[in-house]
Amino acid sequence: MKETQCFDALLQFDSSASTGPSQAWLKLREIRVPVSLHYYPLEETRRSEGAYVQISCSQPVETGWGDVFALEIQNDPVSQINGTVLDPAAQKVTRSKEKKQLEYLAALTGDAKEMFYTLALKKGINGITANDVAEFSTLPEKDRIEIAQSLEEEGRIKILAFSPLLIVAQQSFEFLCDRIQDFVESSHLEKPEILGILEEKIKERFQLQTKMMVLALKYLEKEKKIIRRQDRVFPSDFKLIASPQEEELLSELEALILKGEFHRIPQDELKIRFHLSELRMERLLALLTERQKIVQGSDGFLLHSKWLEELILKVKETGKDELSVADFKELTGLSRKYAIPLLELLDQMGVTLRQGNVRKIL
Repeated sequence: MKETQCFDALLQFDSSASTGPSQAWLKLREIRVPVSLHYYPLEETRRSEGAYVQISCSQPVETGWGDVFALEIQNDPVSQINGTVLDPAAQKVTRSKEKKQLEYLAALTGDAKEMFYTLALKKGINGITANDVAEFSTLPEKDRIEIAQSLEEEGRIKILAFSPLLIVAQQSFEFLCDRIQDFVESSHLEKPEILGILEEKIKERFQLQTKMMVLALKYLEKEKKIIRRQDRVFPSDFKLIASPQEEELLSELEALILKGEFHRIPQDELKIRFHLSELRMERLLALLTERQKIVQGSDGFLLHSKWLEELILKVKETGKDELSVADFKELTGLSRKYAIPLLELLDQMGVTLRQGNVRKIL
C-alpha cells in the first residue's frame, strides 16, 4: 500500500437513487477525513450493488486494492454507505478517458487473481514487479507468488523472475513479439544493406528491461520468426550471399586472421589494409562468422575459430579444475592485454566460469 489523495472505488448504495452524496467523511481503518466524490456516468456504471466513484481526500491516506471503507454523509451521521477500493493509484480522468477507466475498474471488481492479471495487463510490455503489487494491494508475498504461478499455468502470464518477482501478461508479451518482428522486417526492407538490427537498438526502441528483451528474442528465434547472430537480429528469410569479388576478399581476410594465431586483430587495422568502409567491413565479418570461420569478441577484436578450438582443447587437457590468469598466459603465450579478453570470451561460451581471481574449467 502507499499514500494517496485520490482513489477509485465501488460504492454500495441504493441503485434506485438518482445520485449519491458529493461530500462525505471517509472512515478507513483508524482514520476519518473529509472527502469529495465524483461519480462516473451512472447510465454506464450503475450496477445492482452500486456505482463507480472517484474519491478525493483532503489529506493523504494509506490504502490498497480491496480495502473496505465507509462514508458518513455530512449532516446525517446515522446514514452510511459502504465501499471497496479498486484503484488506489487513480488519476483524475477526463471525459474522453472515462470509458477506458471504467473498463479497468470493472476488471478490478474480481478476486485477487483477476486483480493481479488486470494490473499486469495495465502495465503492458514491461510487466509488473513485486513492488508494483505491494503498492497496489495488501497481498502477502506468499500469495503473490502462488497467484503468479497459477496464472502462468493457465497461460495468462509469463514469470520472468521470482526474486524479485517480475511477470508480464501473455497478451502483452505476444503484442511485444509481434512489434519486434515488424520492426526487424521493416528496418531490413528500408535499409537492406544494413546487416541486421543490434539487440541494444531493439531494447532502446521499445524501452525494455534486458530480461524482457532476451525472453522475447529467444521466443521469436524458437518460432523461426527471426534469426539471431551474436548481438544482431535479422528477418527469418535473411540470407548472406557473397559476390565473386567479396569471396576473394574473404579468403584474404580469413588468411590474415588465421596468420595472427591467438593474437586478435583490431578491426580498424583490417579496414585500412583492405580499403573497406564500415558497412562493407561489417558485411564481410558477418559472412565469416556465419561460415563459422571466426569468432568476434564483444570488444571488436577477432579470433579464428581454428585457434579457438585448439585453445579450448588445451584448456581442457590441462587436467586442472581451475585456471588463474598467470596459468592462462603461460598456456597460451599471450600477454595480459590479450589474455583477459580471451578469458572473458571463454566465460561467455561456457568453457570457463569466473570465480573471484580464477576461472573454473567447466
